[in-house]
Amino acid sequence: MRDLIRKASEENGRSMNVEIIHRLQTSFAPNSVCDELLSAVDVLRALTGSVVEVTERDGVQHITFQRPLPEKRD
Repeated sequence: MRDLIRKASEENGRSMNVEIIHRLQTSFAPNSVCDELLSAVDVLRALTGSVVEVTERDGVQHITFQRPLPEKRD
């Protein structure tokens, strides 16, 4: 474990102590808004069977989805 922490701290340019603190803080941090948005997108996909796209414009995230067209009946 110590070797893994040492390697990660060197790769991230941090001391081993700072690396350990950073990883602990990250593990206890609440889910970000992006994670929650992606979960919502997954729910939309599952419920609607639609193609979903998430884009960001002017600092605002937009969700676009399409429902499949109904089959034409003759």
